[in-house]
Amino acid sequence: MESELRRDKQNHSVEQYALRKENEQMKIVVDDQMMAYRDLMDVKIQLGTEIANYRKLLESEETR
Repeated sequence: MESELRRDKQNHSVEQYALRKENEQMKIVVDDQMMAYRDLMDVKIQLGTEIANYRKLLESEETR
């Protein structure tokens, strides 16, 4: 019974280590995805600003 308990503790430790490693890897993936998302949002904002500027230019040309 003691050997079974020892084996269960060891299995639990191995599983716990594997879960910690997986958690760390998932954090890295999430961080990478968040960085990519921020970059995309920056581009979206810049494009939106550029479109608004061109729209103003077009409107001013139409009123001439």
